[in-house]
Amino acid sequence: MIALSLGLLCTFIGVVFLSGCFVHVDSALFTARAAGDETKIANLRSLQSAWDKLGKMRQVLCSSPGLLILGFGLLLASYDRSWAPHYGAVATVYAVNLISLLNQRKYAKSVLSGGSYGDSQVLRVINQNIRMCFVFPVVYAVLASKT
Repeated sequence: MIALSLGLLCTFIGVVFLSGCFVHVDSALFTARAAGDETKIANLRSLQSAWDKLGKMRQVLCSSPGLLILGFGLLLASYDRSWAPHYGAVATVYAVNLISLLNQRKYAKSVLSGGSYGDSQVLRVINQNIRMCFVFPVVYAVLASKT
């Protein structure tokens, strides 16, 4: 039951992050919510500029796969218990994701100056997803073994 609940939660959050890749944070709606605070508006524009430098595909690869892999893995293990013992499959997918993220980080460091707010936040997101590649396979193994 825990694996199913966490699987649904991770999948939902992953889909939210995935859909967030296609929303411009410097749009009129977001700048209106900043209530005229020039610092917030500048940060939103800086963040959007940093993601635009990387492109949509790199943004998708850098932001959402970690949660989606865990979510789908847990949902699959909850649905069909014969998949639960295959920890290596999820770990392999995370290893591929890790290689992709390391390549994306290398590219981001070469393209982004690192001095602006947006650049540092993009690199932070990539680093957080790299950490997920080490932690989430362990979480999957523990939760899938309990199903």
